[in-house]
Amino acid sequence: MTTPAMISHLKDTAPRFKGNPQRLKRFLIDFETLADEAKLTDTQKCTYLPRYATHRIQQLWEGLESFKKQDWKAIKDELYTLYPVTYDSYSYESEDLEALVNKSKITPIGSVEDFAAYHRIFSQMSTFLIAQKRLGEKECNKFYYQGLPPTFAAEVLERLKRKFTDKDPKHIWTMEEIHDAAIFVL
Repeated sequence: MTTPAMISHLKDTAPRFKGNPQRLKRFLIDFETLADEAKLTDTQKCTYLPRYATHRIQQLWEGLESFKKQDWKAIKDELYTLYPVTYDSYSYESEDLEALVNKSKITPIGSVEDFAAYHRIFSQMSTFLIAQKRLGEKECNKFYYQGLPPTFAAEVLERLKRKFTDKDPKHIWTMEEIHDAAIFVL
């Protein structure tokens, strides 16, 4: 079996870094995945990496001490220093989740697409908050249900009670249970 060649930096499907700090981690993961599939050594990764950035960034990277030493780990560390990511546009606070819940419960959900849109943004926010240990699973499940408009929430709850007849009335439904019931109702 032959080793796949490293994808050309000129291909549209190649990873490309344009200077956005929020995209550095994803770029490096994508680059390393391709480099590992092509069985590149760490030294070869160092050589190839700048080609996958814009020309101006390429010049900067090639001037880095870690690049000159061809030290892959040091290059990555230096790039993370050059492009620091703080909790910014892709981070969420619990207030953001509460605002979503409050907005969603007054927004009608009349189709699977409407519900899917709510589910996506809620999942994005809650996953981040749980990972940062700013939200617990039970609290997350409560918020998820509370974000449903009252009439729709009642229909979902009725479905849950019919499906899970043995559950304690104080049972906190999981996101998965609520999601499945909501899709069924729609």
